[in-house]
Amino acid sequence: MPHPEMSSIEAYSQRRLSGAEMLTLGDHIAACEGCRERLKSLTLRGTATDVMPAFLGEDATLHLSQEEMVAAAGKLEGLDADARTHLSGCALCQEELAAVRQFYTPVVTLQPKSGAPRSMSAGWIVVSALAAACLALVVVPWVRRHVGAAQPVVVAELNDGSGQIALTSQGELSGEPGLPPDYVALLTQTLRSQHLPLAEGGAVAAAPAEMLRSDAPEGAGFDVLAPRGEMTLASPEFRWQALAGAKSYVVEVYDAQFKLVARSVSLTQREWVPLQPLEAGSQYHWVVKAETKHGIVQAPGPANADARFAVAPAGALASIASARQKFGGDHLLLAAVYAQAGMRRLAQGEMDVLAVKNPGSPLVRVLSDSLTDGAQLAPSKTKPAQ
Repeated sequence: MPHPEMSSIEAYSQRRLSGAEMLTLGDHIAACEGCRERLKSLTLRGTATDVMPAFLGEDATLHLSQEEMVAAAGKLEGLDADARTHLSGCALCQEELAAVRQFYTPVVTLQPKSGAPRSMSAGWIVVSALAAACLALVVVPWVRRHVGAAQPVVVAELNDGSGQIALTSQGELSGEPGLPPDYVALLTQTLRSQHLPLAEGGAVAAAPAEMLRSDAPEGAGFDVLAPRGEMTLASPEFRWQALAGAKSYVVEVYDAQFKLVARSVSLTQREWVPLQPLEAGSQYHWVVKAETKHGIVQAPGPANADARFAVAPAGALASIASARQKFGGDHLLLAAVYAQAGMRRLAQGEMDVLAVKNPGSPLVRVLSDSLTDGAQLAPSKTKPAQ
């Protein structure tokens, strides 16, 4: 038969054809490597539903055909030597033959009256009725024989937590026992779409006002790194660039009314976490002041945008805290939870850990790229965000 249209192959993969069409098209696919590849592509794209027609290594043409099954139901002499040899050693064909024989009626030839023309063989009528009656019985085992049982095909997998997580073409997630249904759905969608669910509106726009800027000595500029234009936890980690010749640094955090709400002690390192959590759902901006022999130098400098950020709402913070407590080693899950809350940098930190656990993985790279969407993130660490 000519090669079927792609729509026919898709209908076959979803069992939307009649029994006769399933048999005919199945025989063609079993013998045609090109059509098998087209059938596999449907499964990998998630188009096929309840069948994985992979023809995985089995030569379907070795099994008895439907016609041979009907012939063998009456007597094995109806088969050629090769078919009888195959039947003697194939438990699957023996099982199907036993099922067909339950409906079989021996062929009887009607004897015509003297001088009357020979009528149609009753055996042909019986065989025709048998084929129709057994079609539903035989089609499913036949499809199972030629197509194979719905074999799970892994379409995405990563090393994470204490083992490996994987998603099959049928949407089944493995390797994450004990996850609640909402987290299973979140990971399934993330792996299926290969896109972290980054919340819209997570970025915080910088204000044009220069109300907290000081004039820096010429050529002595440095800048803050993070948080900047992003959503954060209630106790974010502040990081900034080094300034040559700086003796120490002090961080100051202001609320939307430019009221000082947090201030660090004099620091020699270039990172700091406030002792008291900031208010959930509120916006802030911050500066870092470096002490030098020339005086105090402040970042962001006059020529740079204000460093603003927002603390996530209380509900999002509670969900994140629960996920970190219960599933702290599941980095893809945490990356997805952070992304849902609009925390790009924290999500990227979890993806950096996955990159170490999965060196060279294209999937990790694609998931990481989905966090940026043109945005510039501050460098993240290769350990889970604290």
